Amino acid sequence: MTKRRPEIYELLWKGSAAKPYSDLRESEIIHTRFARVKRELNQMAASCQTSGGRLRVLDFGCADGHTAQQILASAGDRIEYCGCDLYDVSEAVSVVAKPPRVGIARNGGLPALQETDTEFDAIFALSCLQYVDDPQAVVNDLAQRLRYKGALFVYLYDARPLRRATDNFFRSAFADKEVEDLLPLARFWIALRDALGDTMVEVPEDVPELGLTAGPARIQRLIVESMLFAWAPPDSSTQRVAWALGEMFLTGSHTYFDRDAASRLVGVAELDLEWLESGSSGHLLKAVRSQA
Repeated sequence: MTKRRPEIYELLWKGSAAKPYSDLRESEIIHTRFARVKRELNQMAASCQTSGGRLRVLDFGCADGHTAQQILASAGDRIEYCGCDLYDVSEAVSVVAKPPRVGIARNGGLPALQETDTEFDAIFALSCLQYVDDPQAVVNDLAQRLRYKGALFVYLYDARPLRRATDNFFRSAFADKEVEDLLPLARFWIALRDALGDTMVEVPEDVPELGLTAGPARIQRLIVESMLFAWAPPDSSTQRVAWALGEMFLTGSHTYFDRDAASRLVGVAELDLEWLESGSSGHLLKAVRSQA
């Protein structure tokens, strides 16, 4: 098991002008992956505003606040936003909670949340639970911070069997390395992407051991989803690919969740699963607190 390194988390996810991200591309990903969450938050915000109250949102694992900013962009101003992560998130909170919104920063992860941090209308745990040592304990805690009928929105990463094994290999190989040490691998993944282009392959029959189903598949995507995290989207810079590899390989051991595990996670926390959507890299769900 590779060790988690707090300084890597802060480098990768705290707001920084040095991040080699395309804001447009990241926003497109957020709007695609979390479109349903955004629609539901807009509805919740409208309901709160009609009643004269504020929509109270806890964003666990808020990173630089970009995801919440996009989700809440059209939810109005009557929002109280609480951002929580391992490092100083005051900048992230200021991005999401521009006045007259109310912003609260909780620096230090779950232990930083206070006893009074309860009665939230919505809690986000988006793309973060794979990094924590005990995801069930975290979800149990977050569930108790919801108000009656409040909603927990979770995105959980998944990977096919061989990908899980090769991910663990790379985590071991790059243990205690830095993002710059991933540049040679990033250059190779880019060369592989360019060589493959849009080449297709016909998978002749299901291969359950690899999580493959029969039919045509783009080779590059098949490799990324089923075999190796050779992530290198078109037009991505070498530095951007290296940072993506750092998110996957420098952040300690990960927990992957299949659909059953995702459902159990909220069930054990005594939340009612309202919906669960699965994609190529994970599962998005909404669970509601039905007990007062």
